[in-house]
Amino acid sequence: MKDNKLTRRDFLKAAGATACGLSLTSCGESGDPYSIKKPPVSGDKGLYKGYEKWVASSCAMCPAGCGIKVRTVEGRAVKIEGNNECSLNKGGLGPKGQSGLQVLYDPDRIRNPLKRSGPRGSGKWQEISWDEGISEISKVLKKLRDNNKAHQLAVMCGHSKGSIVELWRRFCQTFGTPNFLDTTLTSEGSIKQAMFSAMGINDLPAYDSANASYILSLGAGLFDSTCHGIHFIRTISMAKRGQPGRRAKIVHAGATYSLTAIQSDEWIPVKPGTYDALALGIAYVLIKEELYDKKFIESSTYAFDKLSERIKKYTPENVEATTGVPPKDIVRIAHEMANYRPAIAIVDTNSTLTSNGLEIARSAIILNALLGSIDRPGGLLIQRDPPLLPWLEPALDEFAQKTTSEQITNNVELLPENIIKGKPYPLDALLLYYSNPLYARINPGRFHRAFEKIPLIVSFSPFMDESSFQSDIILPDHTYLERWEDVIPAPSVGHPLFGIRQPVVTPLYNTKHTGDVIIELAKSLGDTIQTAFPWNDFKEALLYRISGIYKTKSGSIVKEDEEEFLSSLFKNGYWESSEYKFEQWADIFKTSSGKFEFYSQNTAEQFSDTLEPKWHGDSSQYPFYFLLHKPITYAEGSGANLPWLQELGNVLRKTFWDSYLEINPETAHKKGIHDNESVRVESSAGHIQVRVKLFAGIPPNVVLMSLGHGHTQMGRFAKGIGKNPKEILVVNTESPGRIIPLCGTKVRIEKIKNGKDSR
Repeated sequence: MKDNKLTRRDFLKAAGATACGLSLTSCGESGDPYSIKKPPVSGDKGLYKGYEKWVASSCAMCPAGCGIKVRTVEGRAVKIEGNNECSLNKGGLGPKGQSGLQVLYDPDRIRNPLKRSGPRGSGKWQEISWDEGISEISKVLKKLRDNNKAHQLAVMCGHSKGSIVELWRRFCQTFGTPNFLDTTLTSEGSIKQAMFSAMGINDLPAYDSANASYILSLGAGLFDSTCHGIHFIRTISMAKRGQPGRRAKIVHAGATYSLTAIQSDEWIPVKPGTYDALALGIAYVLIKEELYDKKFIESSTYAFDKLSERIKKYTPENVEATTGVPPKDIVRIAHEMANYRPAIAIVDTNSTLTSNGLEIARSAIILNALLGSIDRPGGLLIQRDPPLLPWLEPALDEFAQKTTSEQITNNVELLPENIIKGKPYPLDALLLYYSNPLYARINPGRFHRAFEKIPLIVSFSPFMDESSFQSDIILPDHTYLERWEDVIPAPSVGHPLFGIRQPVVTPLYNTKHTGDVIIELAKSLGDTIQTAFPWNDFKEALLYRISGIYKTKSGSIVKEDEEEFLSSLFKNGYWESSEYKFEQWADIFKTSSGKFEFYSQNTAEQFSDTLEPKWHGDSSQYPFYFLLHKPITYAEGSGANLPWLQELGNVLRKTFWDSYLEINPETAHKKGIHDNESVRVESSAGHIQVRVKLFAGIPPNVVLMSLGHGHTQMGRFAKGIGKNPKEILVVNTESPGRIIPLCGTKVRIEKIKNGKDSR
């Protein structure tokens, strides 16, 4: 606490930043790129002076999909707040959501469709019309189909849910390519595979944390960077103080002293990536001492005997050798979870960043099953989907029917090598939707080399990110405050919830909804592709889907007239069914046995006997585990171009507008490194230069770096600031399933003398 005390210098610095911010709001066009006079707002015509209104919508700054209300004055959005009526966030809104206005008014947004007029990466562009852009892409796609090469088109998508994603999948299906590349699999895949293995459901779990008496976080970033930060803060606050006579205990097992560790009642230091061993050590105690839920195990699970046999080697003493957690703590936690039910073990995408991420997710789900915390109050829930009207199954023409079903890859991280080698076939066209592989993927230099092999690359980004900069055509999308979109939030509350995203302002520039572009492309290709997209625009397709909710006559909005239903939906910004029926195991267990399966009959992949993660780099040369952290300012790969987020920075470490390598003070002392000095961080894949931040909450053999900086493009607020740690990551292909781990690289660090790298 002494190290984190606010000094007079810090106060003056903060005051200066505030004064600067105040001056920016009044310095007009010459000084403030966000000035209300710049750019002119097309929506202010015909509005009387001082006219204002609030528009309900849904946040798009992370997958949580919180309900928001946006205040507009004379046609300009001026404030975003949480929607008090939405049960997901109950009026709360995190810093990413608050910064959404800077997405809309970013001075470096792409304002018109662009076509490359010089070599790739030269930054030379010419403005084109929307008709020209769509026509040029259509010609290339028609040629692919005419030459029986439809499969040589790929669509890389950065969203996992919603109608826009389903329309992209539908386009690929009717066009005749199997190459719809879901980039979210690399972050969510381990947990989804574990859920499918145990329950036959390919989705993330939800957690009823508000009603839990004991919460064990296995490396989860509940208060750091999870997309459910606001939801968890609210519900865990209820668990701690909101119910008279009850108070939940929160225990965080993690490799570093994170914000979640600080906010928890207890921090259990664990060796990096060994959460699976810890979970199975707790399971060992529960089974040996018969503390598990016998009724649930006997009636609703499959292969408990196999689990009991396998678990015998995970004695607290053996688990200590793997995790570093003392046996007495393992036994104590097991007893506490058994005695203070409902108890849950939580993992998220922060937990599963290592090569054994699938085992970590499986072990956590097993622990919940042993505690009887599946589909019960205070336990792990299955997120119910809203009753949207399903799409009609499209007809496939001969081109789509005879094309290969073999994907170029089932893992985006392996895409560059396949493209460069032309395996299993070349890629002739790549469409990028909210995907920036030249920055966001592991060792992005590989994608630079792969891009050179692709004749046509099209980006739909509203920003000049790294991948857009290397594209041939850019068809800029509206921002989320300018477009229609359905929002199916990431699993959280359990009961069905549907959000509507609607324009709060008239689009500022000559941009277009990508959903409209998909429909126009389909119509330009004709035949069965056109038939599969009968709507005039995306909004019409969206209303078709929403009609399914209206027809149920249930939930928070029930109207006899469909127009009245839609009017209420647009006014409220969301629909939900607050009822969650617990213990509906016949509905949630989609396995072969119809039960929770400790050993899956759905998948060929079973448990691994090796629980410790694989790290690349000889320890004698690379002695430090290189961990990556998603700070609260990390907005799913973006956020670096939003000054409000960068000013927030890492308050705990007092780091702003830059990248830092966090190391243990003892380690730094041995290497003669002082706080804020520059070091060279080197792996077998490359090196970067970055300043250090000393922090005692980092183990001596670990170094940690936050994600989100190091852009070479992305506008004036992001370009050239900090370093991208993914540049030096080793691609680890030894993980089970389709997961390439983000954390699996070991590094060495060397002090930079006199500001120069000795190498």
